[in-house]
Amino acid sequence: MPEPTSVRLEQFLLLVLICAAVAAFGTAYHQPLVWIFWLPCGVSVFWRIRRVPGWLNIGARVFAYIFEVLALVLGLIFMAYPVLPAETATGLTLLAGWGLSLFASLFLLGTPVWPPATTLFPAALGLLVAACFNQGAKHRPLLVGAGLAILAYLSLPAFRQGVRNLSATHWLRLASFVLIAALFAAAVIVVAPQLQSKTENIAFQLFQTNMTAYSGLSDATRLGDLEQLKLSSRVVMRVWTDRPQYLRAKAYSRFDGLVWTTRPGRSRSLHAVPPDAVPVGQLREWLEQIPGSAYAISGLDPRQISGSCVRTRIIQSPSNSGMMVSPGNKLLVRADLPDLRVDLQDDLQPPATGSVAMYGVLNLDGEIAPRAPASPQELTEALQLPGDSDPRLHELAMRLAEGASSPEEKLKRTLNYLQQGYLYTLNVGRFHTSQPVAEFLFEKKKGYCQYFASAAAVLLRLEGVPTRYLSGFHVSESNRSGNHYVVRELDAHAWIESYIPGKGWVPADPAPAAEYESLDTSLARGWLANALEWWQAGVAESLVRMRGDWHGGLRWLWASIKAAVQWFFLTGSGLSVLALMLLAWLVRYLGRGRKADPQDRAPISRQLEPVEGAPELAELLKRLDVHWANCGVFRPACRTPLEHLEAIPAEKISPERRKVFRHLIEAYYLASFGGVTLPTDQLQSLQRELDCLDVMSV
Repeated sequence: MPEPTSVRLEQFLLLVLICAAVAAFGTAYHQPLVWIFWLPCGVSVFWRIRRVPGWLNIGARVFAYIFEVLALVLGLIFMAYPVLPAETATGLTLLAGWGLSLFASLFLLGTPVWPPATTLFPAALGLLVAACFNQGAKHRPLLVGAGLAILAYLSLPAFRQGVRNLSATHWLRLASFVLIAALFAAAVIVVAPQLQSKTENIAFQLFQTNMTAYSGLSDATRLGDLEQLKLSSRVVMRVWTDRPQYLRAKAYSRFDGLVWTTRPGRSRSLHAVPPDAVPVGQLREWLEQIPGSAYAISGLDPRQISGSCVRTRIIQSPSNSGMMVSPGNKLLVRADLPDLRVDLQDDLQPPATGSVAMYGVLNLDGEIAPRAPASPQELTEALQLPGDSDPRLHELAMRLAEGASSPEEKLKRTLNYLQQGYLYTLNVGRFHTSQPVAEFLFEKKKGYCQYFASAAAVLLRLEGVPTRYLSGFHVSESNRSGNHYVVRELDAHAWIESYIPGKGWVPADPAPAAEYESLDTSLARGWLANALEWWQAGVAESLVRMRGDWHGGLRWLWASIKAAVQWFFLTGSGLSVLALMLLAWLVRYLGRGRKADPQDRAPISRQLEPVEGAPELAELLKRLDVHWANCGVFRPACRTPLEHLEAIPAEKISPERRKVFRHLIEAYYLASFGGVTLPTDQLQSLQRELDCLDVMSV
């Protein structure tokens, strides 16, 4: 049966759309071989697939949807907020583009099988989105051509039925589509590049690739710098560790009354050691799971590492990948860096041009690490104070130190004084003097960690105990979510280290523990939030592991899936879920009562027997059932089409749709039971009316 002119025109417009989309993708990424998909597109003008197996029909849709989702994810995440290297993002874009080109040409070749509204159009739009990733490509004429082809295709019903006969609803839908398409195109072509550049600039200003990312954790920190961080719940990193602990960023020895600065001096490079140098097999296996090289802290023999070491693995947010906080008493660090240095206080310093997203640290399970005694210069710097310090500070320090027999006792007295006599709060208010430590101690008597740590350091120095100020993050049990700890900006913290002869630098936190922990109670998370965090942590780790080594990342992902399956089937909770599922199925099976009538269970397709002389009518009735299902008025197998149409409420379908449905059903009844042979032009007219409904559903 020759096709009517309108059907061939529709196919030609779809051909223009797919060819323009494929050409735009090939032009954007210099992929000349992708033009080979023009061949099946050209064949579709003369011959098309009429029937395919059910598995192929469903499989093609599923794989096409996968590639479409990949294109959308790349567009919404990687381009506006890059978390993967450029080569990886480009490789994924090419994969999505080639896949969409294949399925777009397949759907064009099989328009009688795959409705364009749910298959061809999404694939074509996915291709256009992927092509728009490369803003510098000369493909705008192709994008405009694809847009005009879509507009012409959607305008065909108006010319087919007559512009005057077209209802206001049709015009409204067409105008809505044009408006949405124009806004989407403007967002992709104009707004997205500007948004991307602005996002990258803001990220670069706020989170540089060195330790000056946060002013409160940089080489110089002013009292009050942590206040904004303490009000932010943005996730900074996720930590897997044996026990919660403090993660230090910097140690400060110089104080001018307002600003703490680090001790100047040259950093030293750490030497890499092979993982097999670690004698404990369990620790060695743990280290090998982290990409990169192992670096030993200077003066340490890796053979001294024992099974009592604390293991800490950290995955940082992409914008913080230049920061490397770490627990104290470090022994070994593993990171994917060409070089790693430490400063004079053994704090990590990644290369200025490098970044690390995941790293691991082994540290001693104890407060004090065996280190060489502090140098006289270190101790002198840890006792210095500005000459114009408030005299009340000296008086308070003398009172606290009176009768103390050791530096350890002075430290204990000072901590108790601050923890019991002062309130921990973020609502400090404005300071009115040039000596905020004295104002905190004698006037306000409330503050947050920076003021507690600074006050403790000043008082201990006046008592003759060398003390330095530390900044970093405090990881506590309140941070736990599942099997790891979620560290946010509000967990930024400050504490001190005092030098005790024979023990070295002893860390201490002068902030009241109970009041400090109470500030985190508002972040209590339910099971749904924990499940979401578990998924986010898994995605973050997958991206990090696949960034440099796809094979290793896939092996890790497969191992994680197997571990999850084993946990589900071997734990009591997994068996309980399976038992409940089995019980629910058994109750449903026993409660079904009588057997359903075979006619009720028969598929609709078996009830619509092909009409001799007009087999196309049964296929059109199948499409009618699809329309009903999409409108939410699914037809049961036991109900005839005319009965079902009469039972549909008026508000469920429009009069135009009801009219098309009735024409088709009456034609089917005339051919089936009246013995009437329908003319070819009437069959074509029915097919065109259903095609119009397909277009209206786009």
